[in-house]
Amino acid sequence: MNFINHSWTVFEFLYYLSAPILVVVGVVGLIGLYLAKKEFNYKIKKDSIQRAVELTQYYIKEILPAQSEFNTLFKGSQYETEMKKFNQDEFCNFDLVEMRKIIMQNHAGESFEQVIANISKFLGNALNKKVEIKDKDGKTVQTMVSRFELDDYVNNLEYFAMNFVTGIADKETVYRALHQTYLATVRNVYFVISFQNDHPKDKFFNNIIELYQEWNSSDQKIMQVFEQKNAEHAEAVRTCVPKGKSLGV
Repeated sequence: MNFINHSWTVFEFLYYLSAPILVVVGVVGLIGLYLAKKEFNYKIKKDSIQRAVELTQYYIKEILPAQSEFNTLFKGSQYETEMKKFNQDEFCNFDLVEMRKIIMQNHAGESFEQVIANISKFLGNALNKKVEIKDKDGKTVQTMVSRFELDDYVNNLEYFAMNFVTGIADKETVYRALHQTYLATVRNVYFVISFQNDHPKDKFFNNIIELYQEWNSSDQKIMQVFEQKNAEHAEAVRTCVPKGKSLGV
């Protein structure tokens, strides 16, 4: 009887002794998991930033030269004239329904189908414009018809945007450096993208559209803050100037 009581006492002693040890082991395990998760998140963030830097190089080497070529063909064309009539503040969904509303604001009473056909023709004329190649003295040595690869241009933009939309690359890293040229580029091809999106549920170039929406929204918010600060500054200057006097120029 005494032996049994003694055995239970030992088991109880071991049980109570192991409890704090298990707690310590558990705490150490949790700390290890926390540190491992923290290190993993740091690596993901680092890789995301590195990918953003690589895409900046891609943008500079592939997209900007094509953008410059497109702008050269675009400038002074009937397509440019037509695009300038579009209200860019209404660029959002990039589909045929939205574009119809925007276009018909400037073509009331006309056939939408005919207007679309005309703009398509203007775009084709711009992309196949004759280009003069000049020597160092500015003398034309060759005249050739441009064959700008519009599909490749837009597909490269989609690839670029896809990396940021999916989170593979960090958007904040490149926003300030690239957002203005990106927004301008997408606005220039608004017709090209929207024309193909005649079924809202099955859109093409979704990544271009989503990145445009996000960066355009951020740009508008920054502009609003900037304008508010300018207004506050102007008001502060106005209230500091004595009545009947003006600041010297």
